[in-house]
Amino acid sequence: MKLDDVIGAKIETKKIIEEKSSKTEDDKKGEKMIQDGLKEEVSSLLAEGVPEEAQSMQGLGYKEMIPCIRGEYPIEDAADRIRLGTRHYAKRQMTFLKREEKMKYVDVENPGAYEEIKRILK
Repeated sequence: MKLDDVIGAKIETKKIIEEKSSKTEDDKKGEKMIQDGLKEEVSSLLAEGVPEEAQSMQGLGYKEMIPCIRGEYPIEDAADRIRLGTRHYAKRQMTFLKREEKMKYVDVENPGAYEEIKRILK
């Protein structure tokens, strides 16, 4: 395998859509951020004088939490916006990776997936 080869896991779109009906990793990530004190962290940064427009405050979760702290919407709406932002970010990553010519996708549902990966790595 050359250093510039990349392997990606491929899964059927239908399966991804079915999984979206239950809690996804995106949903869990947003919930965990809030449970871990995201609101308090952003409030603290604002109180310390970090401007809302600062690049560090434009990250996923931070920018959605600022209006919540100002009372523009409840924390549940912030959580929904974080989940949506996380999904959009993941979709942009997938779109980018699909265009990556060096990416070699392996269908993880295929019983021969392990052998295919070994072949690629040689």
